Amino acid sequence: MLAAGTLIGVLSGAATAQAAGSSTGGLPVISGSLSNSGPTPAAAAPSAAKAQFATLPYAQPQSRGALDTAARAATTISTWSSSVTAGQNGANYPFTVVGGSPLAGASKTLKVIEIPMNITFTNTGDNYNPTTSTCGQPISPAAGLLAGPDFNKTGKSTGSATVGSSQFTDKLMRESFWNVTGFNSLYHVRLKGSEPAVENVSVTNFPEIAPGTCNALGEIDVNTWDSFIQNTVIPGLHSFGVNSTDFPVFITKNVVFYSGSTANCCILGYHSAFNSSASGGNAQTYGIADWDTSGEFGSKVADNSAASHEIGEWAMDPYVNNATPSWGHTGQVSGCQANLEVGDPLSGTLDSATLSGIHYHVQELALFGWFFDFNSGVNGYYSMKDTFKTGATLCS
Repeated sequence: MLAAGTLIGVLSGAATAQAAGSSTGGLPVISGSLSNSGPTPAAAAPSAAKAQFATLPYAQPQSRGALDTAARAATTISTWSSSVTAGQNGANYPFTVVGGSPLAGASKTLKVIEIPMNITFTNTGDNYNPTTSTCGQPISPAAGLLAGPDFNKTGKSTGSATVGSSQFTDKLMRESFWNVTGFNSLYHVRLKGSEPAVENVSVTNFPEIAPGTCNALGEIDVNTWDSFIQNTVIPGLHSFGVNSTDFPVFITKNVVFYSGSTANCCILGYHSAFNSSASGGNAQTYGIADWDTSGEFGSKVADNSAASHEIGEWAMDPYVNNATPSWGHTGQVSGCQANLEVGDPLSGTLDSATLSGIHYHVQELALFGWFFDFNSGVNGYYSMKDTFKTGATLCS
């Protein structure tokens, strides 16, 4: 339990094998299709205010104890579980994060499987292909994700502390627990990316904004899409060696999602989990992120920012089951929310990194301690760039 700077917990899982990254050239292609049964709905006019991220629940979730047991048996991703006493209300909150124990100095490498979703809207013939760079882009989304800050080290310092040159998610985890009594600086949560295949997807009767232009944006119903991911795409990836010990991330290019109606647009990413029959019923985590170059959302969203949001949230809340005291009225959250989703409180607050001459954007993320009013962060920070000066207050 975390209280007054003290951390006690159990390690779940062993280090995963490292998978080599690759380019998109010559990759196997797998295909699928999905259709809206009714007429094509009117497209939603996007704006910065409509850029959002979703949390899709883990249906029929396994207990935390069962997930910890599976992680120790290396049949799911490597995780570590503990609990924290919240400063807001004195209540105890269990949690599970990816990787190992920050007290033990565990260094874990987790496999992230990038799957570019090459989407064709059949009504117009427009193609949104993450493996290509168009409209003056310096790099394709598929290549950019693997070459960018989520999988490559940047920066050495955070304020007065030197946390080390790290990948973006590794920074999130190290900065979150840096000030906990007993923190071991050998602690790392590293990601190793690979790209085994490209998924070609034909979609019918779904709307677009500005089709055929550099500002084009496709829109797909998120529930139809998620059913396709769980029931068709992930089982199909099993033949490529992708299983519940991996974290597949499905990358779209200027394709976003709406919930039920285009009035509820635009979701740029989400992460979730389900019990995968292709992996023997084990919990399979996965994420979706749009690499946006459309410009339709203004300065609040750019290139890699959605991916950094979702990968960071997966790392801190892989099974979407980490409850927190109620917080809100910040970022994309106009009301109250009560989960450990580190991107939502700062949606639209971007930072940048340059690698090999290419400029990437990441989203600032809230640190673990912010949610529990627990000063566990590096330099006493509550968010990665010190935007939050105090912990979250109870929302009403």
